[in-house]
Amino acid sequence: MSRKLMDHLSRRQFSINAFSAVCAAVLPRRLVVSAENTSRSGSGKRFDLLFDEGLEFHPGVERKSDGWWVFNRDLEISEQDGSPGVENLTINLAGSHFQKVRDFTVNWRFSKQQDEAVLHLCGSPPIVYDEFINMRGLLRIAIERDSLWCGIVKPKGDQSWEVEENLSITDAEDHTVRVAYRADRDSLEICVDGNARCLLPGSQLFGSGQVWFGLEANGDSAQFRLDELAIESVDQRTQEVRLIDSGISTDAAQTVTPPSAVEEGRLQNLITRRRPGFLIGAAVSLAPLASDRQYRQLASNGMFGSITTENALKAQFVHPLQDVYDWAESEAIVQYFTKHGMQIHGHALVFGEANPQWLRAMAVNTPDRILDVMQDHVATIVGHYKGRISTWDVVNEPLADYDTQPGPRGLRRHLWLRSCGVDYLKTAFETAHQADPKARLFINEFGLEEDRDRWRTMHRLLRFLLDNDVPVHGVGLQAHVYNIGDEVERDRLHGVLDEIEALGLTARVSELDVHGDQGPNVQANQFATVLDACLDHSACEALSFWGITDRYGSTSYLDNGRLRYGDGLPWDENLEPRPAVKAIQKVARARA
Repeated sequence: MSRKLMDHLSRRQFSINAFSAVCAAVLPRRLVVSAENTSRSGSGKRFDLLFDEGLEFHPGVERKSDGWWVFNRDLEISEQDGSPGVENLTINLAGSHFQKVRDFTVNWRFSKQQDEAVLHLCGSPPIVYDEFINMRGLLRIAIERDSLWCGIVKPKGDQSWEVEENLSITDAEDHTVRVAYRADRDSLEICVDGNARCLLPGSQLFGSGQVWFGLEANGDSAQFRLDELAIESVDQRTQEVRLIDSGISTDAAQTVTPPSAVEEGRLQNLITRRRPGFLIGAAVSLAPLASDRQYRQLASNGMFGSITTENALKAQFVHPLQDVYDWAESEAIVQYFTKHGMQIHGHALVFGEANPQWLRAMAVNTPDRILDVMQDHVATIVGHYKGRISTWDVVNEPLADYDTQPGPRGLRRHLWLRSCGVDYLKTAFETAHQADPKARLFINEFGLEEDRDRWRTMHRLLRFLLDNDVPVHGVGLQAHVYNIGDEVERDRLHGVLDEIEALGLTARVSELDVHGDQGPNVQANQFATVLDACLDHSACEALSFWGITDRYGSTSYLDNGRLRYGDGLPWDENLEPRPAVKAIQKVARARA
């Protein structure tokens, strides 16, 4: 059982009494599929996922000479205070999922198992919100050599495993699993090797008519070979849908042409007419991109000219184990938006938060190794995306927070400063520059645009870096307007931009969101003020919102397991435009 699930149960408490009921059907050893990757079975349809090219975008899944293998990634979502995080449950977001499904059967067969093998099934994929995950309903089937654990998080539950079942199974390193769902009874049956059966309520997991899947190998040396993964639907209308078909392809010959520049309402098109070369963008994540058509249309239909990788390139996602980089989610995002003709801003290479457990432990136990790890981390990621990601947040939020004692030069006392000293900044930027000399490198920080003292601290730090020939090219002004009193004033922002330009640097407003506490009109005016100030100053080259819609915004939170939405983004939780959108469009049209 994985480390996280052990908090909920102990494998040694499994029931000794194994079910001996025989499953309703025995799994075939081999599938025969048509060129379309489907074959009819009775009146239904069958899909063999081993033929799915999109498995290459599944975290932890790799193609070897003898087939697809699943390896441990130990993905988690860290708490800001460094306390143990929560498991980031993997789903095949960029690969296949299925629509128009009622009754279905999933056949899963694997071999050469070490530690725990896991299958996830859900009707809507989990969503990561910066520091927590909203599971939205999920079935987890976890198999060790001699034990089966089944658990369900209900779609409208409290994020806990409300339904659990433990069984003993035949001790072996290969197993065959059959999962059957019946919509009329809303029931699930899980059979293992034909002689162990787990019956569970369906808990409305698949009320969306969709089926998504994910695979995990849990344990320090966990792995297994995937010998079969297939879904059989009784409904001929069932469709296999892949984000890969919307633009992700490693051998794409050409890019998708963006909408016409004369199309009204598209923010990037309007802004290009007012100030050519200026980019407007938003932070995006893969789960809503893959699962929410409205979100996907807003993100890629010409509304924006660039995107920021909200989470996919943070260390805990892309570098989950010391010697392992997992490019699954970041590659899906980069390939998708590159094909849609958009620029990518990489976020964030060196950050005191969102770091995996192994790195946090190393900073305590062997801090002398941290600098080498950082160099490898930066060089590997920037090198991997050389020529594809043109701008980077190399160092994110280096200054001390308001409630912490600052270190040397006003820096935050996080693991990088404690282990490497002030020189970590110089090393990070030099390493990134060596990995891609053409990339433009930013230092990204909050509060600079409205807090004069904080800006003075950053200005001194920038002067120090430039005096030491550090290749920093620009400053990211986050512009989080979270509270009354945080508002950005045009003259104040222009003053900061003047000083940035005097240093020979450029700026980008990197994470703009605005609280709605004073009503939508005041909020709209603040969005418009910041954009207009940027467009009018030559030092400001781009503006990016910290998300598109509050349905997936970073200010959302869990209240006793229930999701509560924030109110700081241009589109609300229903993906309806707030007055801010019209205000932004009005600014973009000015002097067009």
